[in-house]
Amino acid sequence: MKAMLMAGALALATAMGNAQPVQAQFAQVEGPWCASIMVGDDSMVQRCDMRSFEMCRQEVMGQGSSYCSQNPYYRGAAGREPIKEPRRRARTQ
Repeated sequence: MKAMLMAGALALATAMGNAQPVQAQFAQVEGPWCASIMVGDDSMVQRCDMRSFEMCRQEVMGQGSSYCSQNPYYRGAAGREPIKEPRRRARTQ
């Protein structure tokens, strides 16, 4: 009985030692282009992590009704709108 417990503990320790950290399956970096890819009869997946139009085009090439479009939510490296200069009034003489 002790031998079976030891064997089980050893197997569990070996399995735990080989475990890889879990990574988020859908964690993506936002990019300026989205690839909309047909995955079934009426199903479409949208990946918005494309860094260039060419990269997006390569992703959707040969996949039926798949296409590329600009990511409307992409804000660029700064992550915010550019600061606008206030308007200055013209001097009147």
